[in-house]
Amino acid sequence: MIFRAFVVLLSSIFFAGCASTTLAPETSSGIQQGKVATAAYTVDKTIHYEEMVYKVLYNETRTQQAVFEDFWDIDKAHTDLLTLALTNLDLDASPSSAALSEETQAQLEKNIKLSLETAREGEPEPFKLENTTRSNLVDAGYDYLVLLQTSNIMVKTTSMIDSATIWLPSSLIVLDLEENRQAYNEAFIIQSLASYEESVRELEDNNLALIREATQKQLAEGLEKRMADILAIETTR
Repeated sequence: MIFRAFVVLLSSIFFAGCASTTLAPETSSGIQQGKVATAAYTVDKTIHYEEMVYKVLYNETRTQQAVFEDFWDIDKAHTDLLTLALTNLDLDASPSSAALSEETQAQLEKNIKLSLETAREGEPEPFKLENTTRSNLVDAGYDYLVLLQTSNIMVKTTSMIDSATIWLPSSLIVLDLEENRQAYNEAFIIQSLASYEESVRELEDNNLALIREATQKQLAEGLEKRMADILAIETTR
């Protein structure tokens, strides 16, 4: 489909509940001196569309869903951005996949998925790694694990305008691997705005080009702006 949709990139990264929440001083010191593994995982590789249709006497909400797993390796893309944000703070950071076998990396992803499902059921617990995954990372010299956990991609629009809000509901988690202890877990929601001509599904054209551009840019900017504060790292920037 040929169209002239364009993306308006917003400075609207939300860090719900963490305006003043940062790592404890001892953890911040440890993460600056130690080795950090990174991982980003989107649990549901789906785009959930929600359109509010205005009627004369009432409003109607229409929903659609699309699977994008075969078109975009979102986990690698987001892991790379997360790793870059940490290395830009002079941290010794690298993807967990560099140290874990495919089987153990899959176990980590299963661990993340289970944690999100538990939270959805209203019974959130501190994130903990399965013992094999944790011991493998510790044996590889890692001291901490920084996770970006995302549920899916949500797109919201209305019948009155030809633009949509793109949401990635996410959490940023920091684990102390030696103690298998959650040191940080806060909402990290990425939001951007995309415009289209006729159908919101145009956002999927060209292998999700518009969605990828908007979310990648917003995530990169959000990590750059907030990661130092979250990790309690002083910078001269």
